[in-house]
Amino acid sequence: MRERMTMAEIVAALRAKKDSPLEWLAAGKLESMAEDEAYRDQWSGDYDGIECPNCRRLRMVKCTNGKRRCEKCNWDPDTGEYSEFDDSR
Repeated sequence: MRERMTMAEIVAALRAKKDSPLEWLAAGKLESMAEDEAYRDQWSGDYDGIECPNCRRLRMVKCTNGKRRCEKCNWDPDTGEYSEFDDSR
């Protein structure tokens, strides 16, 4: 499994000049970041103004992948279960 770096770690590494982006590319870290960004993009979207039936907050999002979920508690009102979105990526 590839080592994943957060944006904060990348900025810190650039400031410390430990590694270069080319070294990251060679180690597969930049591809990993691109995969994570693509994953997050498909689960992002616009608020639809509907109250979440689970937490009652107005945080329902119509995702670009066509699914709906609560941005706050990750509830999927269409399935009545928590969304498959993994926020730890």
